[in-house]
Amino acid sequence: MTAFLTAIFFAAGAGGWVYTKLSPRAGLGNQQSAFIGGGVAALIAFIFFFTLLRYVFNIH
Repeated sequence: MTAFLTAIFFAAGAGGWVYTKLSPRAGLGNQQSAFIGGGVAALIAFIFFFTLLRYVFNIH
């Protein structure tokens, strides 16, 4: 599996986890902030895992 695809899977998991943690705190009327938080976390996780897999472990 390529580094890109593996990083996508890790990012989806991290974004989903952050969304489930932020969702109860945001309340039912403000799900947009939980969604944005999960998206930002997924983007950061993707960049981190892609860099780690591609340049540290040399997975192409």
